[in-house]
Amino acid sequence: MSDIKHQDYVNLFKTLKYGYPMQSKVRTMLVKLSEYAVNKDWATKNYATSIAISSSSQAKKEENNYTVGEIQELWKNKDELSCKLQLFYLYTGIRFNEISKISEFHLNERYIITGSKTEAGINRVVPIHKDILKITEEVKQGVFNFSESKLRQIFSKHSFDHVPKNCRQSFSYYMLKNKVDIIAIKKIMGHKYKDVTLDVYTRLPKMDLIAAIDKLQFI
Repeated sequence: MSDIKHQDYVNLFKTLKYGYPMQSKVRTMLVKLSEYAVNKDWATKNYATSIAISSSSQAKKEENNYTVGEIQELWKNKDELSCKLQLFYLYTGIRFNEISKISEFHLNERYIITGSKTEAGINRVVPIHKDILKITEEVKQGVFNFSESKLRQIFSKHSFDHVPKNCRQSFSYYMLKNKVDIIAIKKIMGHKYKDVTLDVYTRLPKMDLIAAIDKLQFI
């Protein structure tokens, strides 16, 4: 511990691919460990307190939608695991962890059941775009049965410097751009509608959700 200096922490944080919240947690943990080491005379100074975390670059990435050209490039390389994974997220709008929470596959009817976080998000119907039916079949067969950290590694291999959150944001952006009804978008993404009456009483048929998802056209 006594060998660890300020530059060592700087080099460490340069390699971290996590966003600002996770980097902040790592910094807090290191500060506490270093403080303990100083109290035990294993180190002379707590260099971890000087770790600076910049949120600007990560925030910029998190606001970065995929371009149509980038999505088309993913299709050109669709046999690569990274491209396949990104396409699945871009066409479903699901949260990153929800790929492991898919409880039902109904490929003939073109929808899956998955969800997390909120009441509106859990056990929801997510329609499957006609262009990713084959990819969804591979998901069903377990092509992405990895830990979340491993999936993030796979994602970043061919990601145009995007982060996973960009897929969900891009999905919302392109659905709106293609004039899909906002209620359908919220139902698909698992967002609670602000108008309680609409949220409770609007029950969109699966075919309406499928028709909405098919408005996405990239190829």
